[in-house]
Amino acid sequence: MKQQHKSPAVIDQASLPTLDEITPITTAKGETLDARQSLACTLRATTALNIEQIAEQAGYSGRAACSHFLRSDRGRMGVQAAITLHLTDAGRIGLQTMIALAQTSKSDTVRQAAAADLMDRAGLKLDQPEQPAGGAGHAAPSITINIGQPEQPVTLDVTPDEAGN
Repeated sequence: MKQQHKSPAVIDQASLPTLDEITPITTAKGETLDARQSLACTLRATTALNIEQIAEQAGYSGRAACSHFLRSDRGRMGVQAAITLHLTDAGRIGLQTMIALAQTSKSDTVRQAAAADLMDRAGLKLDQPEQPAGGAGHAAPSITINIGQPEQPVTLDVTPDEAGN
C-alpha cells in the first residue's frame, strides 16, 4: 500500500507566492521554466504542500499533470534550482545570524562558538596544542590566528600562560 504524504490541514494561502509574483526559474541546463512550472517547483522545494495543493496553487488542470511535470527531468532540475536559490538566501540569513551572535551574545560561550564557526567557514584554522606523549593533561586550548599572505603570515598566539590558570 502506497503511503501518502500528510500535509497541514490549514494552509495560509496569503503567504504563498502566486503566478503573478513568481520569478521564472532557469535550470542547470539553461532552460527557463514558465511561471506555472516555476511556481510548482518553488512550492515543491519550499513548502509541505502535497501534489494536489501544488497543482491547485500553480494553476494545473489536475494532480496528474502537475505530478508528471515534477517527476520529469525538467521538473526535477527546476526543483533543484529552487532549492539552491532558497538555500543561498537561507545561507545569507544564517551568516548574518552567526555574525550577530559572535558580536552581541551575552554568553561568552555562544560568542566564542559563533566566532570559531565563522573562522572555520572562512577557512581560518584554530591550531590545537599538541599533547605530550602519554600525557592526559587538560591544558587550556591554544588559539593561533594567521593573518596575511601564506608566504608572510603574521601569527597571534593567545595561548594562556601557565600562571594565568
